[in-house]
Amino acid sequence: MGKDKGITPYARSPMMRYLQRQSLLPIGLIKTKNALFKKRSICKYTEAGRKEMHTEQSSASKLKLVILRNLPIKGTRGTTELNNNRISLFIAQKGLCGIMGQELDIHDMHCHHKIPYRLTKDDSYSNLVLLGSLPHRFIHATKKETIRKYMNIINPNREQLEKLNKLREIVGNKKIFLN
Repeated sequence: MGKDKGITPYARSPMMRYLQRQSLLPIGLIKTKNALFKKRSICKYTEAGRKEMHTEQSSASKLKLVILRNLPIKGTRGTTELNNNRISLFIAQKGLCGIMGQELDIHDMHCHHKIPYRLTKDDSYSNLVLLGSLPHRFIHATKKETIRKYMNIINPNREQLEKLNKLREIVGNKKIFLN
């Protein structure tokens, strides 16, 4: 049997054949699935198809996307991966704060690393979330006065506080409880 793990579902078939120790897959057993819900008009190879692709993405402000593209994070921390993932997150989060659900202001938006960058140097999509500056500062706050100040300003509900606490714990800070 070959080293390719893709053939394991077919390996026990009596129809399996080998040629010079290479496996030949029985075509009769191979199953395919049609892609569901893909519009035929969307195609990256034609101008009309590309236009259709971009009209589908209307969840985030196009002006804000242009600003994000033209104002990348610079310096040693501003990797291509971070800047690309920041734009992808902005679209995925529909331009909203990942915790508070409010519309993000481009100039007051922070790209938070769930697992701190200093520990992992990880700019991957799954390690990032876009937040407003206040929730981001709240996550990293350690002094009681500072925490109390941000609690009063942000005034999170239970669901928002759970999200904040998850991120606080990952960063290494203590949970906050509603009074």
